[in-house]
Amino acid sequence: MTATTCPNCGASQRSRGYKSKGVAALLAFFFGGLGIHRFYLGQWWGIFYLLFIWTWIPGLISLIETIVFLATDRVKWDQKHNEGKPAGPGEGAGVGIVVGIVVGLFVMIAMIGILAAIAIPAYQDYTYRSKVAQAMSEITPIKSDYVAYLNERQQAPRNNGDLGLDSPLTLSSGHKVTISNELIFIEFVTPKSNLIDGETLTFSPVISGNQISWDCTGGTLANKYRPRQCRP
Repeated sequence: MTATTCPNCGASQRSRGYKSKGVAALLAFFFGGLGIHRFYLGQWWGIFYLLFIWTWIPGLISLIETIVFLATDRVKWDQKHNEGKPAGPGEGAGVGIVVGIVVGLFVMIAMIGILAAIAIPAYQDYTYRSKVAQAMSEITPIKSDYVAYLNERQQAPRNNGDLGLDSPLTLSSGHKVTISNELIFIEFVTPKSNLIDGETLTFSPVISGNQISWDCTGGTLANKYRPRQCRP
């Protein structure tokens, strides 16, 4: 590559702008699979990175090139990419700033993606636990009627009809309640998601003297959606 001459002072000048090894290394690390660093260095064969990006080979090569760029002595770098001339005042700064902004945005987007990957599942779990808690609260009157029936007749109700309930009974939350085999079943209905849709939580009366408590460890509902007292 032939250097040009300053028309005013006659000094030898580069025929193109200064190519910073720091900028080249950043481009290779973040966008190397696209060959952007090669285009920045004025090397047309960066097109091959684009052609073979689907093989992941360009990405691997660019990582190696990042290390090579950073390890290259500045004098040798300038000899190879800047016609042997070091950077002048402010040269390469504009490109460096732009690359820094782009890389910063890239990192910010990646961080947002990581946070979203953590927060969204956690929020979903919280939402479904709330649905379970709501259904459990809604069957409180049914459990009271169950206990009253048991105390009065000395036997557990066999089905919803024994308590004068529809079969199955649809709660205001949309979930369904069925009494069978002395158990109260909640079947969760969440058509927009299959995480708990169709899963069940059962309540079994536990008689101890004159006291009746409820065992809610049965059913197919995953433990992470159950309250602590209902986890096996």
